[in-house]
Amino acid sequence: MTEQFFLKKDDSIIRYKVDLEVNKGNASTIPRLKRMGGSIKNLDPSPDTKNGSIPKRELGKSNDLADATLVFDTAVLIDGVPASELDAIFNSLKIVYTLFGGLDGDQVFELGMKEKLQFMDKKLIVASKAIKLVTQ
Repeated sequence: MTEQFFLKKDDSIIRYKVDLEVNKGNASTIPRLKRMGGSIKNLDPSPDTKNGSIPKRELGKSNDLADATLVFDTAVLIDGVPASELDAIFNSLKIVYTLFGGLDGDQVFELGMKEKLQFMDKKLIVASKAIKLVTQ
């Protein structure tokens, strides 16, 4: 499900950050900005391949972001863990996305259970969060 972040109708700067909590495994997050008409801009990925979190970064000017969708794709590879623990790791995976500078101030979005999947005998978790950037 795509959630919404309400932009101001001005040139104020919008920022974002990603906080990922995973008990075991290596994670990486790649943010992308999808614009009307189908263009996609890849943004800088998470700097630490073990953690997957992204520190606070600038996204752009509010007026320039209207009607775009910010998509965060995260992959978590779990290796060397007993199969009996894989479901618990999947269920405990928590990702918090924070956008700063919007109409309502800072807004927090959390990864939902339906926004993550398990692959490769449950050793790979893939999560995707989409946030529509809109004006009122």
